[in-house]
Amino acid sequence: MKRTYDVIGSGEGLSGLVACALLAGKGFSCLWVDTSAKEESGHVQNNIPSLITRGFWEQGVKPILGSLDTSIIEDLQPRKVLLMQSILPGKRVNIQPEYLYNDKDLLFPRKIQKKYLSVLGKSMIKPMSLAHAPLGLIPGMEPWEKLFCSGLSRTGSINYISYLRYMSSIMGMYTLDYGKMKDVLGSYVERAKGDYVYAGNADYLYQGKEIKGINIQNTTLAARYYLTEKNGSRTPSDGFMFFGKCELDNEVMPVGMGDLLIVSPGSDMEYPIVLSIERGSQTAMITIVTKVRVDNTLTSFTEQFSWASCMIMKRLKQIIPFMDEFLVSYDAVDPFVNNTIRPWFAFNDRISAPWIFSGKRYIKIVDRVYACDRMKLAWLDVEGEILWGICLANAVLKELNRSDLITKNMI
Repeated sequence: MKRTYDVIGSGEGLSGLVACALLAGKGFSCLWVDTSAKEESGHVQNNIPSLITRGFWEQGVKPILGSLDTSIIEDLQPRKVLLMQSILPGKRVNIQPEYLYNDKDLLFPRKIQKKYLSVLGKSMIKPMSLAHAPLGLIPGMEPWEKLFCSGLSRTGSINYISYLRYMSSIMGMYTLDYGKMKDVLGSYVERAKGDYVYAGNADYLYQGKEIKGINIQNTTLAARYYLTEKNGSRTPSDGFMFFGKCELDNEVMPVGMGDLLIVSPGSDMEYPIVLSIERGSQTAMITIVTKVRVDNTLTSFTEQFSWASCMIMKRLKQIIPFMDEFLVSYDAVDPFVNNTIRPWFAFNDRISAPWIFSGKRYIKIVDRVYACDRMKLAWLDVEGEILWGICLANAVLKELNRSDLITKNMI
């Protein structure tokens, strides 16, 4: 590592790393410090599925990241979701691939997708465009649609922008491995003469309100601009994201089960469970994502984590009978550190768009420090995280009066 950079960022998430990669492509010297916990088997966020609509990937992410280096797109290798299902008690609704529908059935979804991509494109340089998009009206939705819409969102509540994303998902979705995305982007930052390192913590050093640098592994580094997940917000989290995976013998997998399922929660839980299924020659890997509200009646986060794990397995056994006899392995990611929720794992049930903030104020917290706050666009989950990274990169470019902003006309 060098002692000085143009941009230094740190955190467990993706938005700051996306910003560093984009700025490195513009000639900035960048350092990203990944503060993710690591296990003996590898990075803690490997095998966490990230769901991205086909429209945003093909018309937004792919051309933008591909313009940096075509190998980024080749290495990411998104997996096409072939059959999505919304599962409620006694009911299963299939959402087929686009090519199985006739043109008449797709007229409305295509119209909504066009609107969705238009908003995302504008938001790359004007993030308040998306912040105010939830003011639209949501048409009537069936229970299975509400379930799907809620399951795809980082927040618990449904609003207009999460509805737009759900409708866009009908036109097709891809699954990306979150840990692999970080590895691929980190490798690009290093190829662009920057640095990508792992550290248990990154301490930002201030003198009063003025930032002086960042301390990593007992070394103080300085930059022109900083990116951080430590945004100083006093708003408590409503709960934590649960990420787990279980491996099952193919023999027990129900006939007709899709490869992306949004499952209604059991009686003891509140939020949908998202299951991504990847079938191998002998076993199937099921990755599990859901939101868990903090229960103040439980004594510790460890107890809440254990309770949630048991409730999720109980619900899975209702979806996959006899799975106990065919379970190869089951584990989950620990979302806590020092009995607090790690920033990347936290979620809030409701996110309100600010009414009076300017676009610049919305994205900046203090001078020269930008917030890698995925909750700003949490309605869109990983799409919002990638989009926020683009917004961060553009905020730095605007600060320097650069005209080469990162944008994409997606309509």
